[in-house]
Amino acid sequence: MNLPLQETTLPPLHKTLLWAEMAVLFVGIPFLHYYRLLPFHFIFTMGVLSLMAVTYIYRHPRVSNKVFGLNGFNDWKYVWAFFALFATASIVFVYLTTPDQLFIMPLQHPLRWLGIMVFYPIFSGITQELLFRGFFMERYKKLFSSPWVLIVVNGLIFGLAHLMFRHWLTVFLSTLGGFIYAWLYYRYKSILIASIIHGLIGNWIFTVGLGQYFYLKQ
Repeated sequence: MNLPLQETTLPPLHKTLLWAEMAVLFVGIPFLHYYRLLPFHFIFTMGVLSLMAVTYIYRHPRVSNKVFGLNGFNDWKYVWAFFALFATASIVFVYLTTPDQLFIMPLQHPLRWLGIMVFYPIFSGITQELLFRGFFMERYKKLFSSPWVLIVVNGLIFGLAHLMFRHWLTVFLSTLGGFIYAWLYYRYKSILIASIIHGLIGNWIFTVGLGQYFYLKQ
């Protein structure tokens, strides 16, 4: 699918400042958490940055509040096809690598699992989509000549933000998810649809037994 090109005419100083800001927020802060140089939990950081993202989205004249709606999305059959593929692959992976973890949370910790099913999409999925899609892709899109480069960079940045979990699988899955959520947001301009699918995938990760790679002990 061809995506329209972005306008890229920015004053050199403005462009430099945007690059610097992006590097600090989306590269510098994750590395500070990775090396545990910040005196607070990363959830606090996500909360503060998400509030910044919401403020930006609401106040920016070129970002429509329609980003909080579905914006005509009706490709649910593809969503369920992808989910079935991911679910099957993840079951096989957990069974072959850590069979003792397969569906361990719903089977052995049902109340904790139910809590995650309710609160993960709200306090993790939505907040991350506000920041990484609604804020990142609207604020920095003019730095990139091609929407596909924007999507790829966004996915890589999203994966990089998960370095603090200190496992390659966490970064790999987050990067893959980042590509998907970024494409969905760019295609439909909908934080809502990206958040729904992010929440769906995240909940399955904790259900199937991959949640061990997304816990941070700090």
